[in-house]
Amino acid sequence: MPEATLVDTDVERAVIFPDATVEATIVRDSIIDEGATLGGLDLRDAMVGAYTHIPNGSPE
Repeated sequence: MPEATLVDTDVERAVIFPDATVEATIVRDSIIDEGATLGGLDLRDAMVGAYTHIPNGSPE
């Protein structure tokens, strides 16, 4: 969707909502809700909730 920020990210069959930031991540068959910040992950068949923050591949 517009206004999502994707950097070095591979996306296949996924929905990424506005204001999400995804960096250095593989996203397949997944949904990433608004305002989420993700980095360094390999997501498959995932649903990431709004405003989830996983910037370095592991929960803070």
